[in-house]
Amino acid sequence: MGHSFTIGKLSRTAGLSPDAIRYYERLGILKPVYRTASQYRAYDHSSIERLRFVRRAQDLGLTLDDIGELVAVSETIGHPAACQRVERRLRARLEAIETKIAELTLFRRRLNAALSRCKTSASSRCQVLVELTDASRRVDRTSNRVQRAESIQ
Repeated sequence: MGHSFTIGKLSRTAGLSPDAIRYYERLGILKPVYRTASQYRAYDHSSIERLRFVRRAQDLGLTLDDIGELVAVSETIGHPAACQRVERRLRARLEAIETKIAELTLFRRRLNAALSRCKTSASSRCQVLVELTDASRRVDRTSNRVQRAESIQ
């Protein structure tokens, strides 16, 4: 077997903790190449390459679930459907990011509107706090009405 690494040596080489490596194993992203006679995990250069693959995929913003699928697909390179699976996974991740961007954009607008109310409020009471208090009272009253209606049925 070429040059092998213990989990400690692999973790130092890859810049990850042994716990992270064990976690990747539990997820099926990384597997020890073999176990020694005393049942220690043994890794080789391909393990370092796999961990670099994981790091690059994380740098792209992919989740460990995404990475797990890409690892599975990478083991079927040459199969006609491999690129289609990768494309589907990347499109799904892109859609999730687009949704998150829309949510964050709305959140930014709401915060800016709240900040502008802080600047223009001539009252001694903070207008944002007043609005939040009023809104929470409306929610409480609505939920009480719903609970009463459900108890009647």
